Amino acid sequence: MPDGGIIQGERYGHLIAISIYSVDHKSVVKWECKCDCGNIVIVRSHNLKTGNTKSCGCMKIYARRMKRARLDALWIDKFRVLKYKK
Repeated sequence: MPDGGIIQGERYGHLIAISIYSVDHKSVVKWECKCDCGNIVIVRSHNLKTGNTKSCGCMKIYARRMKRARLDALWIDKFRVLKYKK
């Protein structure tokens, strides 16, 4: 069975490859991975190797929250104006 060049137990970004989940008829290998946040996600081996998938999606949410936290909102008349906090 092909493994897609992924090593079980190795870290890829915030994901750790647990086991091979499936291999389809085109020999595309999918891995079951555990994210640092605790979620289990199924990822194609190609996406792990190239770095296209680095987490279960929790890092996108975290980055979005951090971006919002750096913004300060001002209300001028009926308009909301955003500026970066210093």
